[in-house]
Amino acid sequence: MARRTTTGLGRIAPFACIAVLASLMLAGGLQARTPAGADAYRARVRHAIEAIPYKIGPAVGSDVEPTRAAQLLLTPNKIFQRRYTDPSTGWAQSLMIVHCNDARDMRGHYPPNCYPAHGWNAESAETVGITLETQQADAMRYTFTRRDDLIDRRMTVLDFFVIPEGGGSVFADMKKMGRTARSSDVGGLGVAQVQIVFDEDSSPEWRERMVRESLAAIAPAIRVIGEGVRK
Repeated sequence: MARRTTTGLGRIAPFACIAVLASLMLAGGLQARTPAGADAYRARVRHAIEAIPYKIGPAVGSDVEPTRAAQLLLTPNKIFQRRYTDPSTGWAQSLMIVHCNDARDMRGHYPPNCYPAHGWNAESAETVGITLETQQADAMRYTFTRRDDLIDRRMTVLDFFVIPEGGGSVFADMKKMGRTARSSDVGGLGVAQVQIVFDEDSSPEWRERMVRESLAAIAPAIRVIGEGVRK
């Protein structure tokens, strides 16, 4: 049976989660208290995310504009969406970072909810170790499939969250995300989610390299998100 992944559908799938998040936020409830210094912190986060390079490893980035509905309903501190393509092979990955002003805004916005809502079937989920500068942390790696006519499609999503707790915490567990959302101080500073999404037609070696180099490229932004309000 034929298998192909680099299609218009495959390119937009990583960013379709934004629409799901927008609808979930309508029932978000009251906002957490905004700590002193939050505005300056959020400005540093925006600047750090905007500084992520357009070239990662052999791939060159092209920005993807967030939908107007997402911008209006999410009112995020920053949405970063960029497609990185290796010009020598055509292989690509999508990088998405969403930083919400209130941690509770992220509830329900993660791959097991988003991708099935857009027709993708969950095939596997596993915890994997990642390295961000000197920090060792866990992330989730999800595999999703779908069939369009007679063509099987597959994509892999590396997903993790970042909160400004104890100097910065990186985690993949939505239960901890829920505990953070209930904290008036930390929850009021928001939370970030990172997704690195791969087409199946790229080689495992290329994907491994791109994960390693992508994490190195975004590590300064993750550090800023994790540090919270400066004392």
